[in-house]
Amino acid sequence: MKYVPLGSTGVKVSELCLGTMSFGGEADEDEARRMYAACRDRGVNFFDCADVYVKGRSEEILGRLIKGERDKLVITSKCHGVMRDDINARGNNRRHIMSAVEASLKRLGTDRLDVYFMHHFDASLPIEEILRISQRAPSGTNTQPWHVYVCAGDVKQALSDDVLAMARGGTGKSYDHYDYYPAKWNDIHQARRRGVGWGLYGLLGIQKGDREASARQGARNFVFFDAPVGIFITVDSYLAKGNWADTGMYIQTIMLAAKAFGLDTCPQAAWIPYQEAVYRHLGIPDDQSLVTGMSLGYVDPNKIENTLVSERAELEDVATFLGFD
Repeated sequence: MKYVPLGSTGVKVSELCLGTMSFGGEADEDEARRMYAACRDRGVNFFDCADVYVKGRSEEILGRLIKGERDKLVITSKCHGVMRDDINARGNNRRHIMSAVEASLKRLGTDRLDVYFMHHFDASLPIEEILRISQRAPSGTNTQPWHVYVCAGDVKQALSDDVLAMARGGTGKSYDHYDYYPAKWNDIHQARRRGVGWGLYGLLGIQKGDREASARQGARNFVFFDAPVGIFITVDSYLAKGNWADTGMYIQTIMLAAKAFGLDTCPQAAWIPYQEAVYRHLGIPDDQSLVTGMSLGYVDPNKIENTLVSERAELEDVATFLGFD
């Protein structure tokens, strides 16, 4: 059996994964046991399930089969579908996800899942309403210079796959190639950049000089940090500094509107060096300039990286007050 990296996690999984949708349905428990044993004999360590498979029966059977060797295995499950007669027990809302995770852990008889998927895109996420609200963002002389591209599902996955391959191959361009960031930073801005970078890496246990671990963490940008929706904002390329400032206010408005709906965002300049793929997959015209990418979804409060609080300059370092005496 060949083993391959599981995305950017550093975990190795068998090249083959057994999907257990038939457990408790087409395959009774004895047949499921034979299937499981045959896979284990051939080195398979990767097993996938979902809460809706035979209304939880598949997870229960898989849980009994993995007992005694859980630490050797990579187990995944999913949620989205209806599991009981409750209007909130469906979709990808935070309440349902937390409830579904707890129920899956109980059925599987384990204290953790290695990967948890949203089984389907949740069209009930208020994306259009968030963007409709954001259209009220202010702009100089009401130019509204922004364009926004929203992706999910297969389109988002294809984009991620393409950019991950570019990142591994080192074929991205530099930020200064797109006149996005300066080729050389002054001391104060460079210190702030390094401070937040090492603050994040410190939480994640990534040592200075560990380029492999740094690259793995950087690649998390290109799967949108597992968020279900990706957003890209552009401006017409002929426009100037003031119009980019207007677009910044639009981006902030999206983030605030999302928060009002209980969603979280992460703006991502990391897409800039790989924008050729972004333009190709999303059909962005060549006469527009990419301002940022953004992930939209639900934050995982248990992820240690989400506990990072970046440092801020003191008010007196950035604000000047005149005529207040």
